[in-house]
Amino acid sequence: MPGKRPIFNDTRGGEPSSPDKEQSEKAIKKWLSANVEVGAIVAIKRRQNGSLQYERGMVLSVRPKNFNVGVQQRDGTYSESGTTFDYAGRHWRDRDGGTQIVIPTDAVLAACDACDFGVAFLP
Repeated sequence: MPGKRPIFNDTRGGEPSSPDKEQSEKAIKKWLSANVEVGAIVAIKRRQNGSLQYERGMVLSVRPKNFNVGVQQRDGTYSESGTTFDYAGRHWRDRDGGTQIVIPTDAVLAACDACDFGVAFLP
């Protein structure tokens, strides 16, 4: 709608504390193309109202154009159904939304731990 601000907005340049701030879209695409297979661990990044949240995920299924990711639960297992992403790391149905896959570096995985299984946001 004209005049309405989206709930999710891309603030990639304005996230100085983001542990994935050095990851370009090209680098994410390259990493996903080389590493996505069933059982691979990935990181899911969510942006909402200027806040960041990270969760660990595991690739559940792989298709030519996209793949499904289940999030890690408190007991250490991964959900059996998940969200679909494309090979650029974007949410399959809402590509301009605030959810994307990022490379699971040590800093990103530490952020996943700090977000307490998707309950908390980074400060």
